[in-house]
Amino acid sequence: MLVRSPEIETIAAPRGNAAPIETTPIALPWPPRRFDFDEPLLRASTVHFERNADAETTLIRRIGRQRIVVDFNRLHTFVSVARDSRDFRLLQLVPEALRFVEYVAPFDPLPEQLWSDDPPMPAEAHLRVATARLLRVLAAHVEGTSDELRNAWQQRGDYIPLFQRASSAADGRAAGLTPLTHQLHTLGNAHAGVIAAHAEQPNYAAMAQRVRNLRGRLGGNRHCPDVLLSQALIALVAQIDRPAQTVTRLLNDAETELWHPTALRDMPSLIHRQRQFEARLRELTLFWRRTCREWLSLRPDRLDWRHIEVLARATQRRLAAKLYDIEDRFEA
Repeated sequence: MLVRSPEIETIAAPRGNAAPIETTPIALPWPPRRFDFDEPLLRASTVHFERNADAETTLIRRIGRQRIVVDFNRLHTFVSVARDSRDFRLLQLVPEALRFVEYVAPFDPLPEQLWSDDPPMPAEAHLRVATARLLRVLAAHVEGTSDELRNAWQQRGDYIPLFQRASSAADGRAAGLTPLTHQLHTLGNAHAGVIAAHAEQPNYAAMAQRVRNLRGRLGGNRHCPDVLLSQALIALVAQIDRPAQTVTRLLNDAETELWHPTALRDMPSLIHRQRQFEARLRELTLFWRRTCREWLSLRPDRLDWRHIEVLARATQRRLAAKLYDIEDRFEA
């Protein structure tokens, strides 16, 4: 396991003016199952990719106690990779992979989301919540099924038979594994993925409270180095709730789209949108997990104000990253 402090970058590689590496998606099922590059430098155990505090992809190379940081779009200044090579195509998958994993090292497996059409199955608890929510939506849209669906859910809790009943009521055919049944099953799994991704978020509230507590202590602390830290914490307090507000909006929007009057008429689009919500939530989890952990690991009896200032500046950069704009709502 790699141990590193991503917030402090010691060496920045030179930035040239050449055109950046393009990141055109590669059609499935091309991707191999691992990041098995051919270029020796990209196979080295001292190299990995991660996102910086601006949510940009970077290559990190460790040399002793130093870290060389190379912007992904300037990677050609650090390693020679031909545009028609397999390595070039494989590199294009790195930014997308970093939406699902914290870092990419040589020979790491590709995230399943990049090569499989079947996302991992959510936990049973999240499936039950998503199924109950979806059944309420169906009961509201399909006249006369509300009592039947509710009673069946309370008695069995088995969502496949329930979706069979709901789909037969919706399309007028006999109950069975109809295409609509499969779509409802897939939609239930997709919304369960949203619920699971929301449940796995870092403790943003605790991080925000820690920042506010430090800001409060700063006023009467004689050992605070200078006004820079005070300014950093004041600016941070004003924005620190942004991640928590974003994940709440994402979850609420995902549920709201289920209730859209015309949503169930285009089930594939609705399923796709639910998976987009899940992907954004998981992206935010990965982006904030280490930063939340660093704030919560600060010891009140051993405060290093210089370290807190660096952490505050890095957190401000994360709050300014382009990850918080909610995409356009579902349209009919």
